Amino acid sequence: MDTRQALLDAGGQEFAQHGFRDATLREICAQAGANLASVRYHFGDKAGLYSAVIDYACHCATDRYSLDAALDPSSEPEQRLQAFVHSLIYRLLDPERPAWHAALMVREFSEPTHALPAVINDIIRPLFDTLESIVATLLGDDADQQRVALNVRSIIGQCTFYRQGRFVMARLYGEAIIGVEQVDVIAGHIVAFSLAALRAQSSSSGQGRAK
Repeated sequence: MDTRQALLDAGGQEFAQHGFRDATLREICAQAGANLASVRYHFGDKAGLYSAVIDYACHCATDRYSLDAALDPSSEPEQRLQAFVHSLIYRLLDPERPAWHAALMVREFSEPTHALPAVINDIIRPLFDTLESIVATLLGDDADQQRVALNVRSIIGQCTFYRQGRFVMARLYGEAIIGVEQVDVIAGHIVAFSLAALRAQSSSSGQGRAK
């Protein structure tokens, strides 16, 4: 492993455990088998290393599970929604991602740092924009922005539940911890549940194409 990657991995674990403020470059370098000069060379300073670690953690998931199918304008919106939900749940449950990736992002969202605006603009906003375009199409041209936004949040919430609640669900129901082998079932349920809700809304107002 090269020095830059070693610093990213060691930095990720330290930042996830201690947060940006309390993690130290000394400990990160010790874990990475590197020196402080290497941090300055590759990242500039602690803030630069932290930003790079956040970016790395985010893109490990987005690069592995693309939303391209959900962006295809030639596909029916129902198919785009299916592709979106599948991709997002795979990202959330990917067993090959180190545990610190998710732990770091949870900490960043609860204790925001200078890196949060980039996460929102580069990762979260495109995710929401993609889903908003799908939901708006399903609801119809007359759907107001608040209705679209509420449905988008509901769908995202259903997906993220299976990441955040998987250990609790295993204990409540005596089941195996939710993993990628269950993605098809979970995604199928979320899509069917969401389409039913969207159809009900579009039917009640006499609009939309959620058929």
